Amino acid sequence: MGFYQALSRYYDELFPASPQTCDFLERFLRPGGSALDVACGTGNYACALAQRGYRVVGVDLDAEMIKRALEKVSGSNPRFLKGDMLKVREILFESFDLVYCIGNSLPHLPDEEAVAWALHGFFSLTEPGGALVLQTVNFDRVFETGRTEFPPIERAGVRFERDYVPYPECGRVIFVGKITVSRGGRTRSATERIKLLAVKREELTALVEAAGFRRLEVFGDFKGSPWSGASPATVISAYRPEEGNS
Repeated sequence: MGFYQALSRYYDELFPASPQTCDFLERFLRPGGSALDVACGTGNYACALAQRGYRVVGVDLDAEMIKRALEKVSGSNPRFLKGDMLKVREILFESFDLVYCIGNSLPHLPDEEAVAWALHGFFSLTEPGGALVLQTVNFDRVFETGRTEFPPIERAGVRFERDYVPYPECGRVIFVGKITVSRGGRTRSATERIKLLAVKREELTALVEAAGFRRLEVFGDFKGSPWSGASPATVISAYRPEEGNS
């Protein structure tokens, strides 16, 4: 059992759309508005927002994830496309009231230059007055504590373990993910070590502002809690200025 094969197969069980996260995203949408889900996985959040009455497009680089997302769709909403977040403005010729990239997806990019390029692309796809929402692991906390192990996620015989090991000298964090499946009298597991770009809060907010977004707020979770060094996540909201404003 390969790690990514197992991740795509059990993704929906491990990561169902959280109503709390949907409520947070909905703050930035007008009734019947549009949203772009970057790195959408199997489309859980795109589908959840579509069910709430919004027009949604989901984009992900992983073909298997997109295949599973498309299996959930019976109509034209949401739409799902295979694509790289660095090239998303090359495959979409529309703009959105909300662009969001959550699930700690940005740190999979190779360097800060790539993050900056992605954010400029997000800016170009955001309607004037529209919003951006980003979410990453709180890398400030990872570097401060020396190692961060999150509580495992367990769903009916599927266990997902996550550990973040910092390497401050190179600005990277090694994510160690392990999936264990115990079903049908058998137990199988797969482990993967992934090098992540550890973008701290100040660095990420600076990149968001450099892309042109304004009115930034930083939260520690999708409850909207104030961010602190002990927060589990770094959640950023920002807005593209209206035309004529900066």
